[in-house]
Amino acid sequence: MTEKKTTSKSTVIAIVLLSLLLIGSIAYILMQNTQIESSKQAFETEKALKIEELKTLQQEYDDFLQENQVNKEEIIETKIRLNRLLDSVRNIKPDYSLVNKLRSVRDNLKLRLKSLELENKQLKEDNLKLVTENDSVVKQLESTLVVFNEEKEKNEKLNKIVTKAQKLIVTSITSKPIRIKKSGKVSPTNRAKRVSGIEVCYEVPANTITEAGEKEFYIQVVSPTKEVVGGKFYMNDAEGNFVSISKISKFRYQNKIIKVCDYVEPLPGETFAEGNYAVNVFQGTKLISSSSILLK
Repeated sequence: MTEKKTTSKSTVIAIVLLSLLLIGSIAYILMQNTQIESSKQAFETEKALKIEELKTLQQEYDDFLQENQVNKEEIIETKIRLNRLLDSVRNIKPDYSLVNKLRSVRDNLKLRLKSLELENKQLKEDNLKLVTENDSVVKQLESTLVVFNEEKEKNEKLNKIVTKAQKLIVTSITSKPIRIKKSGKVSPTNRAKRVSGIEVCYEVPANTITEAGEKEFYIQVVSPTKEVVGGKFYMNDAEGNFVSISKISKFRYQNKIIKVCDYVEPLPGETFAEGNYAVNVFQGTKLISSSSILLK
């Protein structure tokens, strides 16, 4: 009888213990499920928060791109990758790995954006410095050009004065028809049939600035019929046209006053006719003297 009571009591105790274990297991499972649901909710919240932060960063990158043109290709590529990431995680169930990945992407993008902003700020400061330096250089250059142009203008004026001073002038220009007799004697005449040629004389004053050496003037005798009398020499005028010359009057200049006389005679077959003859003296292409002779 006593053994039966002991067995029954043990059985009851075992049942109670099993019940307690069962209740504990159920409670633990319920608690775990509650924690899992809580974790899921936390991950969902964290995922949503990180997605919003990434969208905000996306907008910040857009704003940076609108205001600056540095690293343009990098920013566009970053936006493309970010769009792909947001599209890919939109329907993925959140967990620790996903949330951690989103957090890492967010942190890296923030750091890079901060770096880009600093680079851009430094670039703007450098550009401003360059602009300031360039303005200074431009002002110095303009000032130098003003001085250069003033000096150039002075030099040009001085060169003109020197060039003008170096040019020889002629004075006391005379021209007369002459007859050369068989005896060699020379006598003036204005009878066309007796004229052998026309003598042209002039003086060249002293000029210490002009370089000494061989010099020349051009003598031109024009007949009443507008024909050039004498030797057929030519020069180009200021417009490039050929001008016929009767005589190239050459002389040796030693920076002292000198009197030069030259003789213009007709070519074989030419004769002097009655009428007015123009006698012109040129220095280069510049006409420096013109007179006329009347032959009867």
